[in-house]
Amino acid sequence: MGNGGFDEGVVVERTSVVLKQDPDKIYSYRISALNDGGERFPSETLSACFVSNAKGRAMVINGFDRLDAPAIASDGFHNEFDSGVAYLQDFAYTGQQRVFDAGRRREKELLRSFGASGEEQIGSVVGGNSFDYAYMHGESLVANGYSFVSSSRAAIESGEIALRGYDIVDLILGKQRRTRISNAAPRYACFPIAMQQRLKSYLAAGGRLFVSGAYVGYDLFEDSAATDADSQFAREVLHFDYLDFNASRSPIITSKSRLKRAFESADYTICRQYRPDFYAVNSTDALKPTKDSSALLFYADTGLTAAIGYAGYGSTVVFGFPFESVIKREERDALMSDILKYLKPNTK
Repeated sequence: MGNGGFDEGVVVERTSVVLKQDPDKIYSYRISALNDGGERFPSETLSACFVSNAKGRAMVINGFDRLDAPAIASDGFHNEFDSGVAYLQDFAYTGQQRVFDAGRRREKELLRSFGASGEEQIGSVVGGNSFDYAYMHGESLVANGYSFVSSSRAAIESGEIALRGYDIVDLILGKQRRTRISNAAPRYACFPIAMQQRLKSYLAAGGRLFVSGAYVGYDLFEDSAATDADSQFAREVLHFDYLDFNASRSPIITSKSRLKRAFESADYTICRQYRPDFYAVNSTDALKPTKDSSALLFYADTGLTAAIGYAGYGSTVVFGFPFESVIKREERDALMSDILKYLKPNTK
């Protein structure tokens, strides 16, 4: 409960259980299987809170389930684009690759040879996917007067859980992006076809959607497996277009602009460095408004657009960086306040 640790759990022999919750307290849950051999690793952490006199009810979807190696090409690992995602934390990372010249494969001096890496991270702990971001998003929803529940991506895509009836849907994408091993089919797509269909139906009925992630545009427009249908979904359903990846090297996201502001004037700091308690955001997406949407946030160093909003029927807000990577709790709460105000109820 709250931000405390888990209790010893409840043994359940069926596929469902009913548990009591007190109002105005966030409860978190995870599942692990038991047999004679012991206990397996736990599932992702899902959270929920019933807020007294709530302004509305939100569904938080954990769409960030990726565990993966760094971005790789023929010349090595490109951590500046994607350093990969460890399970919880990485204790083995030594530093970024320095030598990308394949002609040095036979170099006898190891520090000059192909693939040589730095030693700047030796002894440090690097944050990975903690699988509990539904709690962080929910914390900010509760701070702004909203009750919330949460779900795995798979339960939404299968139709086991319907989005109908929720005032807000918050889709967490973190560092999710399509990747592949050798000739295997791509995995970890931000918007598989089933997810696109669920979101399209929800928005067509007047729903309100908030999406955030580091590769939301890249995955739909630039990845080698991206299709015309993917880019059409981005433009016509999510109401954003795509400019480029690696949009900024700064940790500062700002709402300050010469343009008319929809968000309060403020700066927000996201995690761009390796640290034990946050995953590092290596690349962020520069987005572009469509003819019916507008820019909401900007990268402080380049001025490129970091967030897009569409205020019509089936309203959307899309971030080109992960919401949970905003380091300070008070900044996340303030940012969520702006998101909720923007995603106001709509009528046809």
